[in-house]
Amino acid sequence: MKVELNLSQDKKNEPDWRKAKLLLVRSLKTSGEAEVGQKNWALFLTTDVRLSVSKRVQLYALRWGIEVYFKEAKQHPGLLTEQTRTFAAHTASIHLGTIRYMMLVHVRELFRAIISGTLRDIEKDLGCSVPAIMPSIDDRVSEFFVQSLQLDSFTLRMEDG
Repeated sequence: MKVELNLSQDKKNEPDWRKAKLLLVRSLKTSGEAEVGQKNWALFLTTDVRLSVSKRVQLYALRWGIEVYFKEAKQHPGLLTEQTRTFAAHTASIHLGTIRYMMLVHVRELFRAIISGTLRDIEKDLGCSVPAIMPSIDDRVSEFFVQSLQLDSFTLRMEDG
């Protein structure tokens, strides 16, 4: 759907009309039918009216990965939780938080590979398969990282109090 939007932020200024395209998408069940009464619509908006539908969805999928990263980074390693007063300090906070996050992801994957490899070596002695054990180990490793960073709910409540 082609539309024109007024991007002027002040009613006193002249209108700033821009062409845009809207794309409404409704998700479907696996059977091919939409689920009645569910909030399963998505709206995609672009001011680049030359983009095809598939390109708009592709770009949104790339952006979604970035959004997920920032959500995870804020929840777990504490990105942007430092008390800062200057733009330079905010920038440093973002970079340090990103480095912490990337180090944790790397160390977690390395740790998981070591544990998985060790379990494979002793799988016969364990009496069960590695895929049956790994979800429990993954949960424990995640709990360890949350507690070691003091991001567990108890510690966070103590800081707020």
